[in-house]
Amino acid sequence: MTAARSADSCSPTSLRPVGGPLVLLYSDDLDATMSGIVAAGGTILQAPYEFPGGRRLHFTDPSGNELGVWSAK
Repeated sequence: MTAARSADSCSPTSLRPVGGPLVLLYSDDLDATMSGIVAAGGTILQAPYEFPGGRRLHFTDPSGNELGVWSAK
């Protein structure tokens, strides 16, 4: 079952509803993971950025699901 999303319920840079869950995955090598995401047909929504505890990026998979990946390095 696929839920329709209206523009009013999503943030400007994301397809995820405002306040909706964001699944975060861990990677030992964020740059290699980013290359793998793109090679597999994903789209990087937010390039790697620093945050307390490491680095993180956001992407959509080929089905349009938004996910994040973080790394301690």
